[in-house]
Parts: sequence; C-alpha cells; structure tokens
Amino acid sequence: MSNQLIERQEARLAALYDVSSQLGKSLDLGEVLNQVMDSIIQLTGAERGFLMLYDAEQGHLQTRAARNFDQETIEADASNISKTVIERAINTGEGILSSNAQEDERFSGQESVVGYQLRSIMCAPLQVRGHTLGAVYVDNRLFSGVFEKDDLGLLVTFANQAAIAIENARLFTQTDQALARRVEELSLFQRIDQQLNRSLELNQVLSLSLNWAIALTNAAGGSIGLFEELENEDTGLLNAPPIQILRLMVFRGEEEHSESRFVDLDHPIVRQIIKEGRSVLTHNVSEEESVDGTPASVQLAVPIVQDGEITGLITLETQQNIEINREDIAFVERLADRAAVAIKNAKLYEAIHAANKAKSDFISLVAHELRVPMTSIKGYTDLMNAGLAGPLSDQQKQFLEVIRRNLTRMSSLISDLSDINHI
Repeated sequence: MSNQLIERQEARLAALYDVSSQLGKSLDLGEVLNQVMDSIIQLTGAERGFLMLYDAEQGHLQTRAARNFDQETIEADASNISKTVIERAINTGEGILSSNAQEDERFSGQESVVGYQLRSIMCAPLQVRGHTLGAVYVDNRLFSGVFEKDDLGLLVTFANQAAIAIENARLFTQTDQALARRVEELSLFQRIDQQLNRSLELNQVLSLSLNWAIALTNAAGGSIGLFEELENEDTGLLNAPPIQILRLMVFRGEEEHSESRFVDLDHPIVRQIIKEGRSVLTHNVSEEESVDGTPASVQLAVPIVQDGEITGLITLETQQNIEINREDIAFVERLADRAAVAIKNAKLYEAIHAANKAKSDFISLVAHELRVPMTSIKGYTDLMNAGLAGPLSDQQKQFLEVIRRNLTRMSSLISDLSDINHI
C-alpha cells in the first residue's frame, strides 16, 4: 500500500472519529440530521446527500435532511434520486455502491437514473439494534467513479454510528415533548381544579366539567348527568321501591335542553359502563346507542367514579371527520376524576344548606308558636295589673309579677333563638 493511500485512509479515519465525536454532543434531532449529512458529504466527497427516516404515522420514508457540498439545505425532492437504490439498501440491510448508474445493469433502466442523469451513487441503511430507521443516500450527477469500495465501507460505518446518534436524539425529543405535554397538562388541570373548586353549586360544576371535556376534544356536543333514585312521588307509583336512573342535567350542542332527561339503566351503553366500569367509545352511533338522543358519528361515554362507585356519566358526540383518540379518552377520564371530587363537594354543600334551612324553618316555627300565646298572656296580665278585672290582693299581685318575669325570660329566649337562626 502506497504512502498516499495510507495517508488517505488515516485522514478518513481521523475525519470519521472527529465527526462521530461531534454527533454525540447534540440531542437536537434537526441539528443531528444536518450534522450527519454534512459529515457524510465531507467524508465521501459527494455532490449532495439525503437522509430519510420512516414516518411512523404515514408508514413510509420521509426526507428529513437534504444538503449539498457547500453545507447548504437543498430542496428535498424525492423524485430526483434513485428510489430503487434506497429500497434495495433497506431491504438487504447492506450498503449499495454504483460507480456509474447509467451503465449499471441493476439501475440503468430506472426512470430516475435516466431522467436525472444519475451517475455515482451510494446508499446505506440506518440501523440500530436490528431496527431500520431509514437510509442515507449520496450521489454525484456529473462524474462517474467518484466513489470506491472504501468509500462505501466508510459510509456504512458512519451510518451505523449516525443511526445511534439519531435514535438517541429522537428518543430525547420524544421524551422532551412528552414532558412538555405533561407539564402543559398539569398546568391545564390546575386551572380546571381552580374553576371546579371555586364553585359549590352543582349545576355550575357539571357545566364547567362538560365545557372543558368538549373544548379539549373538539367534540360537537355532549351531556353530563348523575345516577340517582326516584322515590314514589317522582315515579307516580304508590308503594313501589325506588327506581335508579341516570338523570342528564346539562347539555351542549345543536340541541341544548334546559330540562333534565332520564335515561334508564337498561340503555345498552349505560348498562355496559355499569357492568365493565370503564369508558365506552362507539362508532356509527345508532339511535338506540345514543345516550342523550343526539345523532353522532362517534360517541364517548366516560363514567364519573367516586370512592369506587359510578356516580355519573360524561357523554361526548362528534360528527363526521372528527375522531376521538386515546389521548382524548385519557384526558376526559382524568377530568371525570376531578369532576367527581367537585360534585361530591357540591352535594355536601347542598346537604349542609338543606340542613341549615331545615334548622331555620324549625326555629322560626318554634318561635312563632311560642310568641303567639305569650302575647295573649302578656296582654291579659297587663289588663289585670291595670285593675280592669277588679281590685287585686297582694298575693294576686305577686302571682302576676311572677308571670311577668317568666314572660320576660321566655321573650329573651325567643330572641336568642332568632339570633341563632341568623348564624
């Protein structure tokens, strides 16, 4: 091996070490991708390079970096590169080298090779832990024989190291995005908690909960209700046991209702939720499946659970082309947990308010019932003291004084009761 070749090899290894070290210093995915392409072009002397990664949602390769020899971003037009070379590199898991694609029988008939006069081409898959992330592609459209086998080996080696850097950056980006979403979610739920806990009026709590559920899922409408028992006077049936039903109390959407609606527990969706204790997502909702009677393409029903018992139900409806995904379901479920606490507090407040009213009514009744006869007694006592019933003996005057003192004491007690009533 000549000194020139040795020096060239040493220079490449030094460059490979240098760019590999630089790759590990950044966890920003966009920056890493551009570093990878600039380094590959620098190491191989390519005219331009493209880095493609699989898009998990779309299920195909997507160009994420396109650079030229001057380290400038170029238009990422996938049609002016050889898809056949890329597909072969990914399918075989090996690097591909073509010194002159115009004369290479593997690729010479390909439309892109002929149409764009592609000549020197190299491509290597990006693989990490047996998983293919994508591929790196470099070419030269002007000259043949630009790349040699050593260049391909260098490209494959660097692609393997670059794949690790890309995967680390992608994992960091995903983790960072997940953390940002979590922080945003916690901040949002803090706002929701503040609003829910600020109100102790049940209908207001239900309205706030439903409004947030609709706003964050882009639903067209919905309803929220609580499970309760109907007594005889509510059902109109004499000597019948209480009937448990779902009372829908708040509605949103095109057809909003001001009055409550009752839903029987035999309703198919309600029955399924009670049986399974989990949310139910329904597509192509039939009239029988609609909880609140609203036509919908998709319906989400989420139970409100308090102390292990289903106490209510949040129902959301969407129309065509609007889907409810897993994140939406998880959000509404967490919202339902917070709504359950606020609903319990509102019910406790209502119970306390009802108890206070009963106490006030009782005290008012007692005070009234005592004050009426006392007024008569005091009136007749005053008449007797005035001598209108005839002259009084000393003993009779003593008796009337005792009555007067007791009336004064009773009047003071009634005043105290009235004061307590205002506390």
